[in-house]
Amino acid sequence: MTTDRKIMEVYESLPTQHKRVVSKLIRALSQGEIPVKQVTAITRKINKHASDEKKKRPSGYILFYQEQYPQVKADSPSLSLGDIATEVGARWEGLGTSGRSTWNSKASAS
Repeated sequence: MTTDRKIMEVYESLPTQHKRVVSKLIRALSQGEIPVKQVTAITRKINKHASDEKKKRPSGYILFYQEQYPQVKADSPSLSLGDIATEVGARWEGLGTSGRSTWNSKASAS
C-alpha cells in the first residue's frame, strides 16, 4: 500500500469536523500562510484533541438515561425534556446502591 493511499484512508476515517481542520491546514500550507515550523505544533494539538475524544466513556447514569428516556417518553409523551430528565433522575435515585453499581459496571466495561 502506498503512502498516499494510507493517508487517504486515514483522512476518510476522520470525523467531518477534523476533515475540515485538516483541509484548512493543507490549504494554508500550500499558500504559504503558515510557516512549516508551526505545522508540528498544530498537528500535536489536533492529535491531542482526537485522543481526548477517544478516552471519554459514558457514565452509568448516561447509559441508564439512554435506556430510560424512550420508556418515559412513551409513557408520557407530553412531558418536556426537563421533566423527562427529572423523572429519569428520580428513577436513578430509586435504584439504590446496588442498582447503580450494576449500571456503573456496565459503563466501565464499555
